[in-house]
Amino acid sequence: MDQHHQPDSPLAVDPDRGARAGIAASLPRRAAARLVDGLVLAVAASVVTMLLGLDRTTPLGVDSYVRTALSGVLNAAIYVAYFAYGESGGRQTLGKRCLGVNVVGPDGGDISLVQAVTRNVWLACGVAAVVPVVGPLLGGVAAVAAVVTISVGINSDETHGRGWHDKLAGGARVVRLT
Repeated sequence: MDQHHQPDSPLAVDPDRGARAGIAASLPRRAAARLVDGLVLAVAASVVTMLLGLDRTTPLGVDSYVRTALSGVLNAAIYVAYFAYGESGGRQTLGKRCLGVNVVGPDGGDISLVQAVTRNVWLACGVAAVVPVVGPLLGGVAAVAAVVTISVGINSDETHGRGWHDKLAGGARVVRLT
């Protein structure tokens, strides 16, 4: 077996790309890391929403719309900030740390905060909640479409395992730490 192919991932890696270039993390490993992060964020966002009183159910009307819109914008900001901070400057999110993966630039170095925000901008689909009545549904559909197209991209890129969000961020890669 080639030294650059591992059972966890059929994806090749360029050995001339620095010590942290690593082996591309498999789609299941990346998805598991996102799941861990998603659970952490769901709890955190729920607590913040409760503390701000945005969780109270009210009959349909202006108050209900304002609460839904504020929750959507707040949750989008929390999610993007968590991943942007957690993936930039050599840091790892909790999920990535648990699953032994890290986001690196195309050269194997750290990605910047701007690259991390760009890579995770799709998480802001929740801001669609500001659109009355159909906004939350549109945001949910957009988020599912983003996840599906990212997954297909990762699975289709046999060399580096990059989704469109990785390419948008200048060629970032998620690698397995050994």
